[in-house]
Amino acid sequence: MVDRLGASAAELDPDSHLPSRVQLACRPGERVRLVGWAATHSGAVQNGRLQVDLGSTRQEAYYGLDRPDVADSFGDPGYRYSGFECELALGDLGSGQLPLAIVLCDPSGRELVRGDPLTLDLSLDPPLRAEQLRLLIASPVKTGNVWLKNLLSHMYGLRMATPPQYEFDELDSFADYLRVGMFRPGSVTHQHFLPSARFFELIEPWRCQVITTIRHPYDVFVSLYFHVQNKDHLFFEEDDPHNPLLGEDLDTPAALDFLRDQFTGVVRHMELWHDSGRSIMLRYEDLRRQPLETLRGLAEGILPLPEETIRAAIDACSMEKMKKRDRTGHVRKGMVGDWRNHLTDAHLEILRAPPFCDQIEKLGYVVY
Repeated sequence: MVDRLGASAAELDPDSHLPSRVQLACRPGERVRLVGWAATHSGAVQNGRLQVDLGSTRQEAYYGLDRPDVADSFGDPGYRYSGFECELALGDLGSGQLPLAIVLCDPSGRELVRGDPLTLDLSLDPPLRAEQLRLLIASPVKTGNVWLKNLLSHMYGLRMATPPQYEFDELDSFADYLRVGMFRPGSVTHQHFLPSARFFELIEPWRCQVITTIRHPYDVFVSLYFHVQNKDHLFFEEDDPHNPLLGEDLDTPAALDFLRDQFTGVVRHMELWHDSGRSIMLRYEDLRRQPLETLRGLAEGILPLPEETIRAAIDACSMEKMKKRDRTGHVRKGMVGDWRNHLTDAHLEILRAPPFCDQIEKLGYVVY
């Protein structure tokens, strides 16, 4: 049973489902989320496989997700882990009608249940113009968010929207911000949201393009430390997690405890975006070392631009000019490898141990 396909339907209860024909408009290259549940008369299939037949192609879905609503509807706990989810690259298929079928198989791939066929009427949305763009930089802290926001603003002539800085999971307030029309077309902004299902559901109707920056965690920690010291007035809340760093030298026991106990959440934030596959990913190091090539590739995924336009944005947003315009103390050095000037053997010992070493290598960085 399919109960959500992209933005074509809201969450439905297990007694209802999508109509047999769905009209869906996609952007070129867009991936659309398919959610539902599948079971035999006996309930969910342990270690089962869920296949999605789309036209002449077959795609594997993730099966075995928790669906307590389905179990409650049937009054049978055997249906609880019958949920599935996958992403379909519908934006690569062009326009036209395509049959879609859900096929539940046993662990060996033998077909057990085939759902009622669903017909998709696909159409491609025309590419957005620059004045229609909504660019949302959703990244962990101290990974170059402000710099990238300025670069994109200059490249596309976008207004820099300035909503409040919401917490990682403060999505109700962000939903209000979207609903009242504050995130207007022709804007770019940045937030530190996590890549949750609710986040993507919120932005889907607004055609937001999500971009995420990551940076070597060693440099992120050093940048975060100096950010807290330089803007200490922002960290006076009693429950602020950065409080242990306030007024401390970088190598004090309190700072080392923060690194060991708190900083793993920042690295995990990067890891979640890295694994999500739902954002254009940029490395801060590439932006610093090869800005033209990196921004040209980024523009190809948003709206291609002439090289001279990108060069002009790079010049306007050089680190020197950014520092002159910065009145908040947000821009410091922006160096790649500045950690070498500040981290001691005590810091490196923590960062070489789990979970940091595994997270850092997964992100494609070197553990020193």
